[in-house]
Amino acid sequence: TAYRRQRQMCIRDSPHPLETWVLQTLGYLSFVILYVKAINQPVKKLPTYLLLMFLLSVACSFQNPGGATIVGFIAFIVGYYNSLKTGVMSIGVMMLLLVSLHLTVFENAHFLLSASLLNSLVLFGFGVMERNETLHSIKESQQAEALRVLSAIAERERIGRDLHDVAGHALSSISLKAQLADKLISRNKIEDAHREVKALAQLSQALLLSSSPLAMK
Repeated sequence: TAYRRQRQMCIRDSPHPLETWVLQTLGYLSFVILYVKAINQPVKKLPTYLLLMFLLSVACSFQNPGGATIVGFIAFIVGYYNSLKTGVMSIGVMMLLLVSLHLTVFENAHFLLSASLLNSLVLFGFGVMERNETLHSIKESQQAEALRVLSAIAERERIGRDLHDVAGHALSSISLKAQLADKLISRNKIEDAHREVKALAQLSQALLLSSSPLAMK
């Protein structure tokens, strides 16, 4: 039949084992390169890389039917970089393509289909879990940063209140000392007034020294 003749021609023209090994190696290396590039791209550029990776996995399957199982890594990217709704829709489309290939190109390759579907589902699930864990970690980091900022604000407010209390008390004492020194001078008690002025200067210096550490915190 025509189908048998075509199959015999494909077998006759198929690459030698060394050529097969080289082609498979190049295919897998290309897939790895695309994978690394894909995970470092913005989400909006991912569809192009995922399509190229899918086509490459299909191309590798012509030489090695088990090569299609690497589509699971595509499923991981889909699960990790997309919302659950978008991820489920994308993985559904990919599975439909796998089933279509199984029915039209890789006939009777039941192991290929089952392995590809199972691998895709498992790695898609891992991708979703990794995404949720990453989002949870980001949320915890943001909450910790917000708590740190609030703690810093509360500490500055506390220091401000302490500084205000210290300054208020010291200024009250300075005012009293100044009034007392003025009265002593009016009564011609110069020595007593001198002591009060000296105490006033010491109090002012102490206020400066006590205020500086608080202001620096």
